[in-house]
This record gives sequence, structure tokens and C-alpha cells, in this order.
Amino acid sequence: MTNVSGRAVSRRRRVVIGLVAVACGLLAGCTEPVPAPTTPIWTPTPEPVVSVTPTLVSPWTAEEQAVIDAVTRYLSVWSRIGQDLEAADWNEIRDVAVDPLAQADLLLWVQWQNKGWHLVGEQTFVAQGVTLDKIDDAGSWYSVDGCASIVGSDLVDAQGQSAGGPGRQDIASMRFTVLSSSNDGAFVGDSETGQTSC
Repeated sequence: MTNVSGRAVSRRRRVVIGLVAVACGLLAGCTEPVPAPTTPIWTPTPEPVVSVTPTLVSPWTAEEQAVIDAVTRYLSVWSRIGQDLEAADWNEIRDVAVDPLAQADLLLWVQWQNKGWHLVGEQTFVAQGVTLDKIDDAGSWYSVDGCASIVGSDLVDAQGQSAGGPGRQDIASMRFTVLSSSNDGAFVGDSETGQTSC
């Protein structure tokens, strides 16, 4: 019995000594402090930037745009030939125009060449309306109305002096007649002063 009670005392002593050692260690700062609970830091997440590119919607149907493009091509070729009558192939006008306009341009350039005139810069055109006038065996005939501008362009003589008269109008209303053929494309057939306001 003394042996059992001696063991119980011995065990109690070891537990007490262990507790005292732990208490001394805590009081002496021998153990690491328990970290305080961390508070999460809220970081705002930026909203994704959505790039919106506006889609430009053409006011013209595909057929209308084709006849407007025909006017633009015609003016480009007309200007290029008029700028260098000596070196240009005048018959290229027939790639973008049909008679009576193509023939009228050829006669005009003969007059310019005889006077020593040539074009500087080029005419531009902004369409404002497209109208289907008629359909015949040749194709569909359209009127293209808009504003033609010769700002930055001039007809000059051999010395580079303006050959235009005093009534020069930099921006004018124009109407182009365009033949659109499903097989051959679109060609300008005539031009005249138009009815739109510029």
C-alpha cells in the first residue's frame, strides 16, 4: 500500500513540477506570444474596363454605296489625268465613265492642253442622296446628289497662275448620273449642277 501511495505522490509531484515549470516559462517570456487574430484587409477589385468601339452604320444600301464609290473613282481618275495631260492616258477615263461624260471630258482636256492648262489638287465629293431613276437594258440608272469641293484645287496655266474666272465657287451642289450594271460594275454617265444645298 505504501508502494502504491508512493507512486501516486510521485506522479502528483511530477504533474505539479511540470505545471510550475510551464508557469515559470510563461512568466519569464520563454514561449512565443500567441498572435492576435488578423483582420482581413479589404482591397477593392477594379471593375473590368470594357472597350466599346462604336459601330458606324452606313446610311446607304450596298447598291447605293457602289454608285457613290463609282463617283469617287471617277473624280480620282479625272483629277489624275487633268494634273498631267502630257503623260496621262486619257482613255483611262473610259474605265470609270461612259458617254456622254467620257467624251465631254476628252474634249475638255483637248482645250486645256491647247491653252497650256492643267489641274492642281483634286475635286472631292460628299454624297447626300441617291435615287434610282430607271432600269433599262444597260442596267440601273441612279442620280447621286451631293456637294463637290474644289478647295485646295485649281486650274492653272503654264506659269502656275489661276486660269479660273472670277466667279469661282469652291463648294457647289452637283448631281452625277451613274449606270450600275450587275455584270460590268458602275460608271458615271453625266454630271450637272445639282439641287442640294451645300
